[in-house]
Amino acid sequence: MSGSTIPGGRLVDTLVLGRGRPAFLVVMVILVLLASRSAMGVLEDESNASMKSADEAQRGVHEAFVRDFGSDEMIVATLTHPGLPGRDGLEMLGDLTRRIAAFEGVRRATSLCNVMQVVHGPGGAEPAPLLPDPLPSGQRGASLVDSALHTNPHLTGLLISADRHTAAIMAELEDREGDDGYRARIVEGLRALQAEPRPQGVAVHVTGITLQKYDTARLARRDRKVMLPLSVLMLAVALAVVTRSVAGVLLPLLVTGVTVILTLGLYAAMGFRVNVITSLLPPLLLVLSVTTVIHLFEEWVALGAEIPNRSQRLRRMMGFLSAPCFMTSLTTAIGLGSLAVSDLPAVRLFGLFGAFGVMLSFAVNFTLLPAVLSLLDPPARRRRLAGEAVATMLDAAARWAMRRPATTLLLAGVPTVLALAGLPMIRNNTDLLLFLRQDEPLVKDTRFIDQALGGANAIDLVINRNDGRPMTGLDDARRLEAFEREVRRLDGVTGAFGLTDLLGQLHRAETGVATLTLPDNQAGLSGLFDLLDAAEDDSDIRRVMTPDAIRTRMTVRLHSMGTREAAALLTRVDSLASELLGPDIAVTPTGAFHQVTVDSNRLVAGQVRSFGLALGLVLLVIGLTLRSARLLVAAVLPNVIPILWTMGIMGWAGIDLSTATTMVASVVLGIAVDDAIHYLARFRREYKGDLEAAVLRTTRVTGRVLVITTTVLTLGFWVAALSSFKPTVYFSLLSGLTMITALLCTVTLLPACLRLLHAEAGVPR
Repeated sequence: MSGSTIPGGRLVDTLVLGRGRPAFLVVMVILVLLASRSAMGVLEDESNASMKSADEAQRGVHEAFVRDFGSDEMIVATLTHPGLPGRDGLEMLGDLTRRIAAFEGVRRATSLCNVMQVVHGPGGAEPAPLLPDPLPSGQRGASLVDSALHTNPHLTGLLISADRHTAAIMAELEDREGDDGYRARIVEGLRALQAEPRPQGVAVHVTGITLQKYDTARLARRDRKVMLPLSVLMLAVALAVVTRSVAGVLLPLLVTGVTVILTLGLYAAMGFRVNVITSLLPPLLLVLSVTTVIHLFEEWVALGAEIPNRSQRLRRMMGFLSAPCFMTSLTTAIGLGSLAVSDLPAVRLFGLFGAFGVMLSFAVNFTLLPAVLSLLDPPARRRRLAGEAVATMLDAAARWAMRRPATTLLLAGVPTVLALAGLPMIRNNTDLLLFLRQDEPLVKDTRFIDQALGGANAIDLVINRNDGRPMTGLDDARRLEAFEREVRRLDGVTGAFGLTDLLGQLHRAETGVATLTLPDNQAGLSGLFDLLDAAEDDSDIRRVMTPDAIRTRMTVRLHSMGTREAAALLTRVDSLASELLGPDIAVTPTGAFHQVTVDSNRLVAGQVRSFGLALGLVLLVIGLTLRSARLLVAAVLPNVIPILWTMGIMGWAGIDLSTATTMVASVVLGIAVDDAIHYLARFRREYKGDLEAAVLRTTRVTGRVLVITTTVLTLGFWVAALSSFKPTVYFSLLSGLTMITALLCTVTLLPACLRLLHAEAGVPR
């Protein structure tokens, strides 16, 4: 076979088999060393910026919110003390509040010890501390606390629990552009403070989106240090078992190692940082890169006895496998590349560099691998009892499918119908707490705070008139009051605070009335807004209203919940806004928790669309590769059914669609069709007019290699089942399961489809 059949023609032939081989190997070594240095210097995305949606409209809303009202990023720390709300407990609470407020990057920390209230003074409403410092001891101090909390009922569930044994410190973080490390330093400081020894019965708990992201990054970093070595070890063991050859272990690891290093080197050189999603790239590429090298290695060994000349053997191997291996790499790259349409930068980078790594692996397999193989002779084939058993089972499966094609399709149809019934059960839901193992300290702290205070999450609502006029009218205020009252009654809502609460406190302090109510006339309300304008310390005021009173903010505190429940809650809030505020007032949700909810929903919706596009492209590639309408039709069912089965299992097992699990279909789409492409490529070569003989020969030869690649792929994916994150565990288990079912469909459904589509004229070649 001439060199023109080798990918890249004579140039590749010269580089890998001819005079240019030494120079090529030297260049590869230099590239790997440079890439290794670059990859070792890759930084982590401590700010989690890549996990935020790139949607410009959503980003604009959040930036405007921060500009008008300050940061929405809150950390909740709580102190549980048997002396609360007495003097001893409050003194410890005050000390914790001051220490947290002193952390670099904390704008302010608020607790019962420093929160202000509005009281009735000689001149009307005036600000005053909620509690005196120091608090009197004994009954007098307890009476002052009870009176203050009775006068300000909104503080129960916000700064102190209903049973009065747990008090909260609300730490508001600064929004620092260009400083990726200050959040980590704050979290580490809080954890150190939390770990300090305290008297029996006294405990500190901390939670918040900031801590959830920090712990996610920390656990991902830990997994990265464990998973990659484990993946290498698992691949080595699997390769040793199935190839029983030193070369069969070292050569695949060489190719996969070079692929991973070059891909990560480019990733780091382009200035990208590792995040929770892209940390999966090394083990993923390690596994995906090994399939092509196994096909090449097995063909090289099989040709050892037939073609003794090294160069001729390699040309024969490369000439036969170049087209199917290129197409399998391309389909895998298309599946991964479909993730590039995601709004989430982390997912987009994962898809792009995953696709790049797969195609790079193809290039390495057809350049570096032959260059190394040209220096070696194939190991002698050894008789393997397990191999004989596999060959017998494959032969039996192919014969059954060929002789009973309708029964084979019917048997496959039963689980397919069940899978289709499970598809509607799949839920789109991202819950950061459920992602983690339930014995993690963060999970325990969040559960405790959620139960004691009634909610650690919050959604902010920005409210304004559509005509741009100030929200100072009595009718506007009354509508806002009714809206907030109904929002508080929604399931999952533990409290809300907005402009009307502040106005009610001012009115009570100004007039001396006993209840928190709004004035009953416009003049009284205008007087309250005048007081707000004249206030010297406007920090609390500006958190709920812009200086021109055009935009106002309502903070809605929530029980711990996933994005599915949060999305339903937002729908109910929108309905209440339409009903109670009317079409002339706009309500725009925002905030860190809202962003997680929106990003999750957009990610899943985007991946459903991109998967459809990727499926069409993959089928097009198969059609162009096979150049046969009948073979394309035969390949459709074995390619689509495994993915349907996997999605059906997700529905029946209650596995939610999340950032990780939504990528399963796109990742396995291209991998699942690899078996069919290699099978049909061999079938076209074996077919000489006798369909059954061609199918049996193809199943014995290619089927054996597919069993090897599926075993290695599955074990490689299943290593990630040891991850700290449940979505990653699901991703690995479901991906491996899809590999197994894809193999099963290839050796049963594909022969059955070939039999049913076979005409007297034969299958087109």
